[in-house]
Amino acid sequence: MLEIWSYFHWWSRAKKAAEDGLFLPVHPHKWLHWGLVVLAILFLLLALFGAEGNMLFMFCWIAAIGLVSFLANRLVERMKKKGVSRRVNLVVSSACVMLLTLAALAGIVAATIGGWIPLQETRQPVGSYEWKGHTFAIYDDPIPLQVEDLVDVDAQWSKEADRQESILLSYGRYRQDLLLTANTQGYELTYAIVDVKFPALYGFLKKSLFNARQDQVQDGFVFVDHFEPIDPSPWNAQEAYQLHWSNGLLDTYLVCWESRIVEIHFYWTPTQAQIQTAAKILHP
Repeated sequence: MLEIWSYFHWWSRAKKAAEDGLFLPVHPHKWLHWGLVVLAILFLLLALFGAEGNMLFMFCWIAAIGLVSFLANRLVERMKKKGVSRRVNLVVSSACVMLLTLAALAGIVAATIGGWIPLQETRQPVGSYEWKGHTFAIYDDPIPLQVEDLVDVDAQWSKEADRQESILLSYGRYRQDLLLTANTQGYELTYAIVDVKFPALYGFLKKSLFNARQDQVQDGFVFVDHFEPIDPSPWNAQEAYQLHWSNGLLDTYLVCWESRIVEIHFYWTPTQAQIQTAAKILHP
C-alpha cells in the first residue's frame, strides 16, 4: 500500500514537472522495502508467539506467508517477460500481494472457526465415573457462564473449555454436561465465544457463523436450518438471532456485540430473566 501511495504521489509531481519540460525520475525506496519486510517478520513472530503454542496454527501462518511471497514473485517475473512497465508492474503486484494476504488470513480464520485447525487441548479430567459398563471422564474447567448462574438446581456436571488466542482474535468453546448418572435432566449449556481484536475481521467471522447454518434442498424437500433476527434488547446487544430448525425455533442464539460474537445453545427454554443474566456475564 505504501508503494502504491508513493507511486501516485510521484505521478502527481511528475505530471506537473512534465508541463514545465522536466522529467522527474522514479526513485526506488530500498529502505521502504526493507522496512516492510521487517514489519512483516515482526507481525509473523507476534502472531506465532500469540498462538499459545499451537504448532499447526504456526505452520499455517508460515505456509501462508511463503505462498504469498512465491505467487507474488512469479507474478512480477511473468509481467516482466510480457514487457509490462515497471510502474504498472509495481501497482499490480502490490495490489495482488494485499489481496492474497487478506485471502490467506481469511482462510486461516475460517479454518480455525470451522475446526479444521484444531484448538489447543487445555482440559484435564479431574475424575471419572461408570455408567452402563462404560467409563466417562469428568472435567472441571473454568467457564465464563455456568448453569448455576441461571438456575437454582442441585446436580453434578462436567465442564469443559477449549480456548485459543492470537493477536487477531480469541476463540473459546465451552460446554457443561450433566453426568449421565444425574437425576436432573435438561439443564446443560454449550456455547462459543469469538473476540475480534482486528475489526476488519468482524464481518467475515459473523458471515462464517451464519454460513454454518444454511437451508438445504434435497429432492425437492427443504431442510430448514438458519438464523432469524430477534429483538436484541434482552441481550443488550447490537444484533441477536435465533436458530430456526425444521418446523420451529430452537433455544440456540447468535448474539453480536461490538467486538464479541457468541453462539449459545440452552438445553431448556430460558426465561427473559435468565437471558438477561447470561448477557451480563457474556457481555465483553
